[in-house]
Amino acid sequence: QVRMKPVSFDDSKAARIMEEHWGFRAEDKAGKTRVASVRQDGAASFLRKGDIIRSLGEKPVRGVSDLLAQFRQARMADQVLIMIERKGRNYYGRIMPG
Repeated sequence: QVRMKPVSFDDSKAARIMEEHWGFRAEDKAGKTRVASVRQDGAASFLRKGDIIRSLGEKPVRGVSDLLAQFRQARMADQVLIMIERKGRNYYGRIMPG
């Protein structure tokens, strides 16, 4: 018999797993969700510190809590579309966890 214990998947756990699997961390700063750090060996290594995250998947990101909610839904996908703003221009990228 297998016993399982449910564990909550709160924002702090989601943020840690996102950083481990996708290779970046985000923060809310000046009213925008910005990339706080990026691992150059991560699935999202094309991001740069300070990039503004506009959307993940098909949903807008209005704060880190939105980003983490989208991560919870998309974390098992083969690829996830992200829209960022860098130096006033919008860019799309694909996060492809491996």
